[in-house]
Amino acid sequence: MKIITRTNRLVIREFLPEEEPLFIELFTDERLTAYLPKRNVDDLKALFKDIIANYTAGIQLTRWAVFTGEDNRFVGLCLLKYIDNEPYNAELGYVLHHEFAGKGMATEISEALLAYGFKERHLAEVFAVTAPANIASQQVLKKVGLVQGGNILRNGEELSYFRIKSWEWLNLNSAG
Repeated sequence: MKIITRTNRLVIREFLPEEEPLFIELFTDERLTAYLPKRNVDDLKALFKDIIANYTAGIQLTRWAVFTGEDNRFVGLCLLKYIDNEPYNAELGYVLHHEFAGKGMATEISEALLAYGFKERHLAEVFAVTAPANIASQQVLKKVGLVQGGNILRNGEELSYFRIKSWEWLNLNSAG
């Protein structure tokens, strides 16, 4: 298992194959998936298999598990994944168990992923999308420096679009 990055409270790392049940449970909790595409268990198993295959193939940006550093509790999933044909741009995202909501962990994860993406992977731009009604995630994205643009259509769904370029992130994170 490869650790991607750590924060004061969290460890972002590759999923282990035996953690598939944690992954499926996360995406079958309706409290967590109100703003996510609906997937059945077979779809989730296939997605998890693809995630593990990404690790094996050496794909550097994908989906990862998030655990607490202190007691190794499963917090959720995060992603920083390449966009097709754009090797210097990536999408940021996360899904956290409801018990971890409102504790600053989404912000902590987002900050860690931006640092990893810009410093370690040398990305030019990171973007994120949310459902227009997902105000909590939009506030997190703005807090870590992403700027809201216009809405976009993805798979027929209107989504709010946010982005930050590497030089903007460096300017925000070099002061103080």
